[in-house]
Amino acid sequence: MTHLGNIISHLLLERSEINASAVAAKAGIDRSFLSRIIKGQASASKEVISKIALALGRNNSERSEIVAAYLKDKSCGYYPGAIQISVSKSTPHRSGLHPDIEYLQKHLSNPGIRKAVRGIVELHQKSGNKSGNLRNV
Repeated sequence: MTHLGNIISHLLLERSEINASAVAAKAGIDRSFLSRIIKGQASASKEVISKIALALGRNNSERSEIVAAYLKDKSCGYYPGAIQISVSKSTPHRSGLHPDIEYLQKHLSNPGIRKAVRGIVELHQKSGNKSGNLRNV
């Protein structure tokens, strides 16, 4: 299983109020396609990952975990130290973003990664979230 598959599975197991079928429906994809993504048998576009993140993630931290896992899989481990999931609530971050997304914003020059993060921002804004947490990507 991929990093992405592990994160999606973990979030689904944590939540009793939503299942994979509901996530797939909210994301506008077929349930079997989501299953293949989780198993690492199918590759998803950044747009699909953005929709899954919005459908499954309860907050920016969970959504960021999904995006970071996707990026880690896409980089084939090239940035293993850069994309580590840390959900410590004791570490304050001045921007309010997940630390991995802060790192991606500031340090990675890969246009594909920046485009994926922008995709999350656009979908986040389209979904009606006007909190501004992800606007300055």
